[in-house]
Amino acid sequence: MADILLLADTFVPNRGGSEAYLAVLAEGLAQNGHRVTVVTPASKVTGPMPKFHPGVLIRRSRLWQRLHILGSHPNAVINRLSRLAIFPLLAARLFRKRADVVIAGHILPAGVVARFLVQANRCKASVVVTYGEELTMYRRSARMLNLMRKALQGADAVTALTNDSREELDLIYPGAAAKTFVIPPSVKVNDDHDKPDGAPAEIKAGRPNLFTLSRIVERKGMDTTIRAVAALRDEFPDIQYHIAGTGPDSSRLHELIKELQLEDCVHLHGSVPDPKLYFQTADIFCMPNRELANGEREGFGIVFLEAGLYGVPSIAGRSGGAVDAVLHDETGLLVEPDNAEAMADAIRILTLDETYRKNLGQAARAYAEQFTAERQVSKFMEIIQQLLDPAKSPR
Repeated sequence: MADILLLADTFVPNRGGSEAYLAVLAEGLAQNGHRVTVVTPASKVTGPMPKFHPGVLIRRSRLWQRLHILGSHPNAVINRLSRLAIFPLLAARLFRKRADVVIAGHILPAGVVARFLVQANRCKASVVVTYGEELTMYRRSARMLNLMRKALQGADAVTALTNDSREELDLIYPGAAAKTFVIPPSVKVNDDHDKPDGAPAEIKAGRPNLFTLSRIVERKGMDTTIRAVAALRDEFPDIQYHIAGTGPDSSRLHELIKELQLEDCVHLHGSVPDPKLYFQTADIFCMPNRELANGEREGFGIVFLEAGLYGVPSIAGRSGGAVDAVLHDETGLLVEPDNAEAMADAIRILTLDETYRKNLGQAARAYAEQFTAERQVSKFMEIIQQLLDPAKSPR
C-alpha cells in the first residue's frame, strides 16, 4: 500500500477527457489498496459530487480555482502573475504533505510542482501524465516549453495516451521517451449497447444516419462533415446528420448549415442528457478532427471508442491521437481532416457497402472492449511498483 498524491489542474465533476482519465485512476488505485489524496481547484459545477472509494480523499482549493480563472484574464499582466502564483501556492500548501508517489495529472503546472516535492524529499518519486494536445500548444511559447522541460526532466516516469505523443515528448525533452509509458484512456464497458426498438422524435431516421458527440470547437472538423453532407445530398436524399454538444463554434456551424440549405438534415441538438440513443441509431460516427495552427489537436479521441461499443464504425481525421483510436480499414476510416470530398467518399463507401460497415462496427466494438479501467489502472500500478523498488526504476 502506498500514499499517492494526485495533482489535477481540473477534475470531476468538470467534464472532459483528462477529468475522466484521472477519476478512473484515483478510484482504481484506491480499490487496489492505495491511499489517494487528490488536490485540485474547486469546481464551479453545481449539484451532487461524484462518489469515490473511501480510500480517495479530495481536497478542493478555492484559491487555486480563483488563480485558474484569473489565468485566462484578458490583461496580460494579470494573466501571467496569476499563473505564476499557482506554483508557490501549491508548493507551500503541499510542503507538509508526505507521499510515496506524486502523480502530476497535467504537465503544467502540476509537473513542475511534483518535481519540487521530490527534490524537497516530500515525495519519493513522481509521474507526469500527458494527453497530447497540450504538448503541441505549450511548445509554441518559449516560457511554457522551458517549464515542460523542467517537468519532464524531474519526472521519474511519464505517461502518454498514444505513441505519437510519446515521440513528441522526446522532441520536447530528449530522453523523455525512454521513461514514457503509453497508457490509453478507458471506456466503460457494459451490456447496454444494443439497438433500441425506437428512437426519440428529435432523432430523425435517415440513410445514412451520421452522428457526432463532442464539444463544438473548430478542431473537431464538424464543418468538414457538414460540407460532405451537402455533397451527398442528391445521392442520398434521406441523409441525416445529428450533432450533440455545445461550444464556441456553434454559431459558425449554424451559419454554414443555413448557407448550404441543410436545415432539414443537419441538426445541432446542443447538450443531450443521454447520448446513448444517438449512438444506438447511428450508422456512422463522424469526427474528422484536425490540428489547428496554434497546435491544438485531438489527444486521443475516447469518443471513437464509445461509438465502437455500440458497434458503430467511425470516420476520423488523420491527425493527432485519433490514429490510435480508429484503426484505418479495421475499425473505421481515416481521412484528411479538411478534405470534404474525401469525407464524402468515406461516408459513401460505408453507406453502400453494408457488410463492410457492419464488419468495421463489430471490429470497433471488440477493439473498444479492450480499453477497460482495469487495464488503465494496472499499468499505473506497474509503474508505481517499479518506482518504489529502485532496482526496477524506469529511469
